[in-house]
Amino acid sequence: MAIGATWDPTLAEKVGSIAGQELSSIGFNFYIGPSLDVLESPESMLGNGLDAGVFGGDPYWVGIMGSAYIAGLHKGSDERMVVIADHFPGRGVPTVPQGKKRLPYGNRSNS
Repeated sequence: MAIGATWDPTLAEKVGSIAGQELSSIGFNFYIGPSLDVLESPESMLGNGLDAGVFGGDPYWVGIMGSAYIAGLHKGSDERMVVIADHFPGRGVPTVPQGKKRLPYGNRSNS
């Protein structure tokens, strides 16, 4: 959240580059992150486990900042880091607004 609050992709890339250097120097070549979740509101952080580990609440800027951070991870690790974005495209439980009625399948009978 602190990186996202800067609204500066060059800073996100610099932070990613430092993280890439440090992780690479101790032998890591695979990174699951950063979280590309988008917060709907500051209150949505409460109790869902996202905490401050996201870039913010605007989908466009989360994408820009996340891309810059990932570019930094690659740059800092001399292109030796595999990066998988975390929780994309979102986190949560999908809901189905219909009941649990059984739908017919072809000409199959329900007997």
